[in-house]
Amino acid sequence: MMILDVLNELVFWGLAVIVFFQLIYYWFFYIRLAFWKENVGNSTKKAVSVVICAKNEYQNLKENLPLILNQDYPEFEVVVVNDGSDDESPFLLDDLIRKYSHLKVVHLKENVNFYKGKKLALAIGIKSASFDTLLLTDAD
Repeated sequence: MMILDVLNELVFWGLAVIVFFQLIYYWFFYIRLAFWKENVGNSTKKAVSVVICAKNEYQNLKENLPLILNQDYPEFEVVVVNDGSDDESPFLLDDLIRKYSHLKVVHLKENVNFYKGKKLALAIGIKSASFDTLLLTDAD
């Protein structure tokens, strides 16, 4: 009976020591992982063209476009394609062009002989973009 008690004690304390060292290892590993930061060095951020297609989106452009234009990013431009809007969007965009040098606006006019739609507006916006990296979004 005594040998069995000693064996139980050895197994218990052996497993306790193993668990203790495992917890110490995981603690050090996850602490290092939690505070690890990638060394970016002198890497440069890519220049980005943001292409926005809008048709009759005056309210959304009024609320969201200044937020996009005021981003803290080194080099970007915003291309807004006004797809024949009937509301006050063209006037708002013309006003914003005067305030922001990195805003480019393309106005598409209604024409019965010419195909219209978001696909055309996107294609024209992409062709108007100056940078290779594109971010496509809607006005809302």
